[in-house]
Amino acid sequence: CITFGTSPNSDYKIENVVHNPESGTTFDLRSHDIETTIPIINQLSLSIPGIHNVFNAAAVIATLNTIGLPLADAIPALERFEGTGRRFDIIGAPNGITIIDDYAHHPTEIQATISAARNQFPDNDIWTVWQPHTYSRTRELFNDFITSFNKSNHVIVTEIFASREKEESFSSVKIVESMDHPDAQFIAELGNVSTYLKNNLKSGDVLLVLSAGDANKISKDVLDYFN
Repeated sequence: CITFGTSPNSDYKIENVVHNPESGTTFDLRSHDIETTIPIINQLSLSIPGIHNVFNAAAVIATLNTIGLPLADAIPALERFEGTGRRFDIIGAPNGITIIDDYAHHPTEIQATISAARNQFPDNDIWTVWQPHTYSRTRELFNDFITSFNKSNHVIVTEIFASREKEESFSSVKIVESMDHPDAQFIAELGNVSTYLKNNLKSGDVLLVLSAGDANKISKDVLDYFN
């Protein structure tokens, strides 16, 4: 078992993490020895934001180093990696409004994505639109969802995307009603969300649309409107 993380006891310890506004993250990674700490790499720069991506990169390096593969090619590849579609996918920044599309639909993913946005845009207003995915997940993780949006300035929750499930009377408005957030609101229809954003977004704002369903329509609609 090979461990990695920020704990002093990790076999591969993440150190000196720096969140660079609008330009990803930088960190050091060291391997742990009984007598000393041997540097593996200093100042590895990722173009993608978020501590979760630092952990992902550390896992890759730890794996390659453990099985004896050279890091000379792997490290530049990690630094060039720009992410995947619908994972903190910055689709545009019209009129100074940064629009980000993300597949996050689980509380852990939502928290990681909003945290990454806050690290990358520390001084900007972050608008988070979330489309809950399936009734069963929304009910089961209800208490986790209501506390997942604290790092966002403004939160809009749409009606639940049923996906493979039959439509039910249970509504995501109940989540908004249970949130302890200064600006969280329920807007059921995607078109109404787009209209509200068009009327309220301003230059410098960051729009984060979280959906495993069809709410990425909002991202495209807002992008087209401000372009």
